[in-house]
Amino acid sequence: MCSEATGRNEAGTTFGPEDFREPIEFLYGMHERLRRQCENLVQLAKDPAAAEAPEIAAAILDFLETDLPLHRADEEEDLFPLLERRSPVPETGAHDELLSSLAVLRQEHRDDIEQGHSLFASLRLIAEGEAPRDPEMFRHYVHAFVKLQRGHQALENRVVLTAAFERLTPEDLAELGRKMAARRGLLFAG
Repeated sequence: MCSEATGRNEAGTTFGPEDFREPIEFLYGMHERLRRQCENLVQLAKDPAAAEAPEIAAAILDFLETDLPLHRADEEEDLFPLLERRSPVPETGAHDELLSSLAVLRQEHRDDIEQGHSLFASLRLIAEGEAPRDPEMFRHYVHAFVKLQRGHQALENRVVLTAAFERLTPEDLAELGRKMAARRGLLFAG
């Protein structure tokens, strides 16, 4: 049985343990879901008073408050430390790029949380059928959030997830999948 915090796949159903057998692919999938939510945010910012705006805002907010923190924890608590342990000796140059990328991404995660408060407050108002207090500021929050997310995902996909495919062992991947599933209240024997 899935807990409330499991997240949803593309069909809108909850994730199951089998979704974590390929944890790096799962992370790529989360990046794609986040990309689509960013597109939805941009559209919502154009007309936050549209008839469908409350439903769209509620869906975005649900993703950002439920799935995104789990995704962030997958990276911060499990993936990043694994990659740090599997980094090659510095003479290759890749080690330095990966470590500097991880430092940037960790800072962006903190920035993401700080920037999110104002954005989330506006999304809550829209989800309740109200207009944001300051539509221009809402557009600014959306622009800043989306810009951060797009750059963040590009760096993760280019450096971090590529390094994960290259460096993590099958045992590492199985452990990563187990921890990600457990974070969502799922038992994964993988």
